Amino acid sequence: MSSEDRSLGAGPESVNAGGFWTELALLIGSVAADASAAESPGRLAGFAVSHLGAARAIVFGRKQDPDGFTILGSAGLDTATERALLLEYSRRLASWITKTREPLVVGRPQSDTRFESPPSDLVAAFALPLKCEAEVLGAFIVLDASPGSPDSGTERELLLLCLAHLAAMCVDRGRARARWRDAAQDLEQSEQRLMRLERLAAAGEMSAEVGREVKESLQGLGSLADQIMCSLDVDDPRRSILERMMEETARLGRAISGAGELARPGPVLEPDTLNRIMSETLALVRDDVEAARVQLTQRLGASLPPLLLDADVMRRVFLNLVRAGVRSAAKGGRVKVETKRRGDVIEVLVAADGERRSGQALDALWSTFGSEDDGGNLHYSLSRHLLLDRGISLRAGTSREWPFCLTLVVPIAGNQDRRRGKRERRRSSDA
Repeated sequence: MSSEDRSLGAGPESVNAGGFWTELALLIGSVAADASAAESPGRLAGFAVSHLGAARAIVFGRKQDPDGFTILGSAGLDTATERALLLEYSRRLASWITKTREPLVVGRPQSDTRFESPPSDLVAAFALPLKCEAEVLGAFIVLDASPGSPDSGTERELLLLCLAHLAAMCVDRGRARARWRDAAQDLEQSEQRLMRLERLAAAGEMSAEVGREVKESLQGLGSLADQIMCSLDVDDPRRSILERMMEETARLGRAISGAGELARPGPVLEPDTLNRIMSETLALVRDDVEAARVQLTQRLGASLPPLLLDADVMRRVFLNLVRAGVRSAAKGGRVKVETKRRGDVIEVLVAADGERRSGQALDALWSTFGSEDDGGNLHYSLSRHLLLDRGISLRAGTSREWPFCLTLVVPIAGNQDRRRGKRERRRSSDA
């Protein structure tokens, strides 16, 4: 018997040599035409069973887990019990050749101690890695139960290598298609986000224009109410109505001014000090502190260097910090505000003796849509560039004396006025 007869005639379903090569050519053509590469692994496994005398064949693909595999195609697996036993054994073979990156022939599975629990009727096993360039993409496992399998000859091994190479091409094509599909999906999502951002930008510009018009109208109403009130007697009961009107127009004006800052192209950086901005902030929250009946103590560090800051946005940051502390303080409790230099940074601390809830503090603080009447809530989208691009960070924590602590950390070096000379900046930094 010729070597070709030995290699192709080991199974009962073998065909003549001409028919075999025709079938192989048709298989290669179908694999090449399989754009999705989803059915090709099963066809390759079926070809190994139908034409190479194998009893069973499995094509595995690797998962992200190095020891994890998924079945891409199989042939000859009959009962559920047999399938589970064969798959477990085949996975051991696949894991082995994935690490060694070399083909494996197990001539006597029952006596081979490298792989436990082989099927009782298994005579030989062939395992070939699916390699594409320098990467192992999976494994092609052929379980041959026919007596002549171990002595099949070199032609069979070459044909198995050919099938393994075709399987590797299928796996690589499937991965490339998945990457292309993910990229197309990401592109579509990016286009949708861009369109949404453009709509939001247009709506923001319109809202800013409407806000300016409303603000001018509110200012006119406030001026009119003030003129009317000046014409009334001191004990006239209508004065309380006008005072209420003026308070409401002022409140709405402050809220519109805060929302209008979202339309600004970027922060307006000018040399300023954190102590001055904090002093203004504490004056603004004096009524809140009195209404909450808490004791506020301030300790502003001396000789803090001036920094390049957006005073309006920074004031909003401080308003949110201090008001968060006042809300967190116990009734009749204490709130501490402190600024100090620690090495190359300035720390702004707001602490309260209220409930321990540091895990929730930042979530409440960075609320995108605040509920404060005067628009004092910090909008994260507004201050994101100020806090992140300039290296400013916020920490929430607790201490034994202060259950609620918020600390704003402002680097000095990255926020100093770069318009001064190096020597002057150095003296300011060393102060």
